[in-house]
Amino acid sequence: MDNSRYLFRGKDEIGGEFVIGYLQDLNNGKEPYTMCIRPLDSDFQYNRRGEFGVCAVVDTTTIGQCTGFKDKNGVLIFEHDILEYAVDNKVFKVRVNWCTVSLSFRVYDSCDEKYRGELLSITSDALGNCLVIGNIHDNGMAVSSNG
Repeated sequence: MDNSRYLFRGKDEIGGEFVIGYLQDLNNGKEPYTMCIRPLDSDFQYNRRGEFGVCAVVDTTTIGQCTGFKDKNGVLIFEHDILEYAVDNKVFKVRVNWCTVSLSFRVYDSCDEKYRGELLSITSDALGNCLVIGNIHDNGMAVSSNG
């Protein structure tokens, strides 16, 4: 089984760069929430306070889980990514979100004012023909549609 579904991505609070790895809660669920991501290449877990482990403390508003799918260039697709795909010679820009009702990742229109927020139906095969072009944390929803 592909373990990429268990990966998370979040922006490092210090450098502002995205870190991909395994999610940990440094505060045991108590506020303030201190989430960190242990990079894939680390065997031990340290946080930046000098405690045991290698860990990047991340902005909790930027945390997104990996869907387990890759785009046409082999890039992992994460929650909050903006994807570009073409259907019938029309190019769409969509965002990936977690749906708490269906308990699944869903793709929503992100740019077309007429359909903003509408759930779009894209098969897992079609995701392999998409291209990750950004994410809502770096690009907001300002990515324009090229229809």
